[in-house]
Amino acid sequence: MNQFEVPAGFNDLGILIPTWDRPEEVRLRLDEIAGQFGKGQRVHVQVNPGQYGLDDLCLSQMTPEITGAENDANVGFIANIMYGITHLSEEWVWILGDDDSLSPECAVAISKAIPLASESTIAIVFNQWSRKLIPHYRCTDGVELLENSLFGDLLFISATVWRRSYFMENMIQFVDLSHSCASQVALLLQGLEAENKEVLRFSSPLIDYRQVHRWSRLALVQRMAKILILDVSKPCKASLAYSLFPQWLWATQSSYQEVCEGSVKWSVWFSSSITTLIQIHYHNPWILARQLRETTHLHAFRERSKLRTQVAQSKLLIRNALAGFRRGD
Repeated sequence: MNQFEVPAGFNDLGILIPTWDRPEEVRLRLDEIAGQFGKGQRVHVQVNPGQYGLDDLCLSQMTPEITGAENDANVGFIANIMYGITHLSEEWVWILGDDDSLSPECAVAISKAIPLASESTIAIVFNQWSRKLIPHYRCTDGVELLENSLFGDLLFISATVWRRSYFMENMIQFVDLSHSCASQVALLLQGLEAENKEVLRFSSPLIDYRQVHRWSRLALVQRMAKILILDVSKPCKASLAYSLFPQWLWATQSSYQEVCEGSVKWSVWFSSSITTLIQIHYHNPWILARQLRETTHLHAFRERSKLRTQVAQSKLLIRNALAGFRRGD
């Protein structure tokens, strides 16, 4: 493959990088994209002006497939995405955060996922945060999506590749629900309300997680409460609440570190955690019982597996001893 050749499967992909005051990060992302996707990959950079502007990115030195535009003023993250996506015409659009470093297998994952999409696929959600293997899965309603995904994956803008036509048709909804800070999740759930629509769940991550918390875990807790009160989540609130509960436990415990570090007030942490927990239990009152039952079943399964292993080891020892006895050892 020469340096200007785009691998098969990427001609239908446009990458949008919305950015604000991170020219070095943008240049790193462009280098990573060129290294994995080829230098002919279509990329558009939409710039919110601040201390730095479009000229600081030096895009004129790049290939013609890399374009950029600068807004007249800082219009915010959501509007920056809206302006940027209009510059792309490819069937699929990946909105890539300017500080989200690509995983080593990012291009391979996308090249495998896009051919699996059907005409009814509105988006492909990649497994970013779950440490367990999540198989490829076609989710045809909100319940399936929520039970086969982590809320953090659905929330993470860089973990989703969108069908551009669907995103453009529902852009107003994306803006209207931006107050929830979970408009992407709402857009996925809304799409699955329609007949014969699906979200493809893919097992590989796109982003190289740096093992550092660059965002507030308390903000994640607060977004859980907000998504639960949106109308778009009504058909699947019980499943949403169930899928959120274990993540609420983790995020609440993790966000307490922010209290200890002094970056979050204890009163804010407590009120946000309790408010979200009340919302979760309101929509799924039996959630604790279900969690306890599944935890008990998991413990019993592990104990049975442990016992079977011990029995198998004992049988092997006996067989070896009998074989040695027959040989006269």
